[in-house]
Amino acid sequence: MPTTAELHPIAGCVPSRQADVIFIHGLDGDPFGTWKHDALFWPEALGLDHAQAGVWSLGYPAAKTEWNGSAMPLADRATNVLALLDAHGIGERPLVFVVHSMGGLLVKQMLRHALQYGDPAWQRISRATAGIVFLATPNSGSRIANWMTFFSLARASAAVKDLEHNDAGLRDLNLWFRNNVHQLGCRVLVFYEKLPMGQVVVVDEASSDPGIPNVVPIPLDENHATICKPASARALQYLKVKRFLEDLLPAPGAAAGTGALAPPPVAPTATYLCNVGGWKRNEINAVAWSPCSRYLAAASDDGTIRVWLPACKDLILTIHAHRGSVKSVCWSPGADALASCSTDGSAATWHFPDGRQIDRWEGADDWARSVAWAREGGFLACGYANGVVRVFYIADRRERWRLALHQGRVRSVAISPSGRMLASGATDATVKIVEPSTGTLIADIAVGALFAAGATDGAQVLCVAWAPSGAQLAVGTVSGHVSIIDTLTWRIVRSRKLCRDSILSIAWSPDSRSIACGSADRSVLQADVGRIDVCGTRGMLFGLLGTDSAGTRVAAHLGSVRSVDWSADGYAIASGSTDEVIRISTKTVLDNAELHAHQLQLRCAALSPDGRDLATGSIGRQVMLFRMHPPMHRWSLEGSSDVMESVSMGKGERVVEKRRQGLDEYIRCLAWSPDGKWLVVGGDDRTLRVLEADSGRVSHYALTDCHERSIHCVAWSPAGDRIASCSGSELVVWEVFNGVRQRRRAAGGDILAAAWAPAGDRIATVAEDGQLVLWTRLEPTTLGHCPDEVAVLSWSPDGKFVVGAGPGAHARVWDTAFGRMVAEIPVPGGVRTIAWDRAGARLALASDSGAVHIVATGTWRQAGEVASLPWTHRSLSLAFSSAPLTGADAVCAELAFSSVALA
Repeated sequence: MPTTAELHPIAGCVPSRQADVIFIHGLDGDPFGTWKHDALFWPEALGLDHAQAGVWSLGYPAAKTEWNGSAMPLADRATNVLALLDAHGIGERPLVFVVHSMGGLLVKQMLRHALQYGDPAWQRISRATAGIVFLATPNSGSRIANWMTFFSLARASAAVKDLEHNDAGLRDLNLWFRNNVHQLGCRVLVFYEKLPMGQVVVVDEASSDPGIPNVVPIPLDENHATICKPASARALQYLKVKRFLEDLLPAPGAAAGTGALAPPPVAPTATYLCNVGGWKRNEINAVAWSPCSRYLAAASDDGTIRVWLPACKDLILTIHAHRGSVKSVCWSPGADALASCSTDGSAATWHFPDGRQIDRWEGADDWARSVAWAREGGFLACGYANGVVRVFYIADRRERWRLALHQGRVRSVAISPSGRMLASGATDATVKIVEPSTGTLIADIAVGALFAAGATDGAQVLCVAWAPSGAQLAVGTVSGHVSIIDTLTWRIVRSRKLCRDSILSIAWSPDSRSIACGSADRSVLQADVGRIDVCGTRGMLFGLLGTDSAGTRVAAHLGSVRSVDWSADGYAIASGSTDEVIRISTKTVLDNAELHAHQLQLRCAALSPDGRDLATGSIGRQVMLFRMHPPMHRWSLEGSSDVMESVSMGKGERVVEKRRQGLDEYIRCLAWSPDGKWLVVGGDDRTLRVLEADSGRVSHYALTDCHERSIHCVAWSPAGDRIASCSGSELVVWEVFNGVRQRRRAAGGDILAAAWAPAGDRIATVAEDGQLVLWTRLEPTTLGHCPDEVAVLSWSPDGKFVVGAGPGAHARVWDTAFGRMVAEIPVPGGVRTIAWDRAGARLALASDSGAVHIVATGTWRQAGEVASLPWTHRSLSLAFSSAPLTGADAVCAELAFSSVALA
């Protein structure tokens, strides 16, 4: 057993090596015996298979005595090993770790230190890490009890108790890794054992699963000790790791050093259309607890259904369910299936937990807004925006009936606990009760009768919900009022204004005594039904209601709360909002949680001029830079702080100044300098920052509070000496390295897009009124008018034409010399990004559907269409390139990449 940490060279550890592979053992392991089978020492064999890489094995004190005491040595050991790796020059080349057992925890702690403590050498190691192979590592931290049993067979009781004491620390480390692996930019390969060690399988499938999308643990017929000792080069773990290294490491003969590796050679005449996409906005439309209260399903605007395990904040299933926004989701009574409906007019059912489709019903003429599953499981009900309600029987998979029940849009349907009645609420201010098997109308309840004449618009019904007892029905309206209907008499017996804005969703507590309301006023309110005002026999005008509060706020969001649901065990209320966040509010408050489908929430991205790097900005106050090949995370800038720095003023004078380092608010836009050395970033904090591309450091040229409002557009001049930024109706041009600025204001309202001419002598802008303006020496000249909203502008390479496009159905082309529109190009789904080829002969328009339309600029007619991104993603950066984005899928889990070879 080693007495100090030491890095042992195994094979190819020479200065000319092009990459590094480091094996790290776990507790009671050593740098050689852990990996050695009688017939094979596989670190050495892998070194022979990958001659361009240096293979090392780390040894460190890992005996049981190292784990005695009141604190784990893991954090200190991580610091020690990082310093050791830096001393050996690790981090200057692409790096892959192969780790066994708790050696994987050591690597996670090292990467965590590197990101959190900011040491440049440590960050270099983090950026260089291209992949990690986990062999029998407890990634989920959910099977610590198995570890206890295993160690109790081989260790003194003091060591066992110490590991039990640090159980929470291990879980926290594993959760950090799961939430930050996208930022690390490394790929992951996971193996777990199937055979017991003594009487226990130490790391089973559940414990090995890191919870990372598209990472599936691989089972091996080994135990905890033999899993890291393949018997031959034909063993599964050897072959998979060998292939893993082939995908990540540079080919023999490629340029050495991180950041210096060129993409694979391509034919000089090849042209690729490269598209980088981020998830579409993930506004939450519906949340639904499973009947067992263990799982939570969420329906989103990006067309997906996601299923969470809220207890440990794990996203366990993502279903790409519909082409349109998913408006509603619900569970089957047995929690073995989900139902959903969408703005594409379809309703569907999905098997849980594998997510495969069971059935789909089309044939609607309008949006599907709400779906409900009968408690006995026999049928589904679905409401549509054209006033129609449909019922589908599960057994024969057919539509039972459809009826136009409402004059307005159906916003909500609900089935009674007995399954004998179906309620629908609509914008015509009525609630209809029908018999599900026949569609026979039982009751027609006019909610508008409670409102004063002239205020009936506030009676539009947005949500209905049956009490679990079946005795009452709750109704929420546009005006923020809630009404309670008695299901024996079908009279409104209680009414009250609970929210300042529309009530978008209602859920009952399991005991039928309370309701939870989600509102457009961004709050979740819990109210005791007994405190809601009683209506008289003639009804009650809402204007006469009392003003004292009848409820308690249990959660607050940054956007409208579109959905709430109360767990069947009564312990938690889930709420989903347009702020893309799901909040779990519990009785004890201690277990309150937030769930984010996309941790980064990317809003903008840009490929560097040479295509080697990708910069991204998010509403999470973060800018990140990724190397495209080999795929790796280079740096991140997030948060903010004040720093003191000495600045040269010329003539030998220096002044100490205070400036802001980091980001204060959402990032809305970013752009590369033409030489690829700088990035300019703008956002909601009204500050323009210039970042060094190599390090992410904020330069002296940060312009604080340079605009009155959020900065939503930036563009770098072709010469690299000026930056144009837009905020509201204001256009500002900055001389980058001295801060001199010139301001102008557009006459047509807020500026929506701006672009420099290739010669740098003009700037094109378009404002809210649709006026396209050319600014020559910052003097405006109107070029034309666009009838649709324009979100992106682009000049042709020769500067003769400007193309403007946006969410409308056309892209429009203007001739800048003659001041007239020369073409309207139809683009279904609208345009997100625009790119020109170098010669200006082809124009690419990336649509919201994921397709890219190729236009021949000689005729301005479509010459082809390329299937590019999945429809769940929107284009953030589009470019013609001589090389594909090889291996880009490993850059970041929240981005999608496409490289299509063009003729």
